[in-house]
Amino acid sequence: MAKSSADDEELRRACEAAIEGTKQKIVLSIRVAKSHGIWGKSGKLGRHMAKPRVLALSSKPKPIPSFSHFNLI
Repeated sequence: MAKSSADDEELRRACEAAIEGTKQKIVLSIRVAKSHGIWGKSGKLGRHMAKPRVLALSSKPKPIPSFSHFNLI
């Protein structure tokens, strides 16, 4: 059975390397294909090749709230 691109560890590592130095974390990365569809810019048939792209969803880690401002009863 074919491996899903959502489970691709190599793709996840490549996306993490691309945003290295930021405080963001990769949540999901998927390989997608961008095409012009059947009515593309080129009028010739046979030139409708899809361009490979990567779609990555990232998030910033939220700080843990401090409860030191609450009074103990």
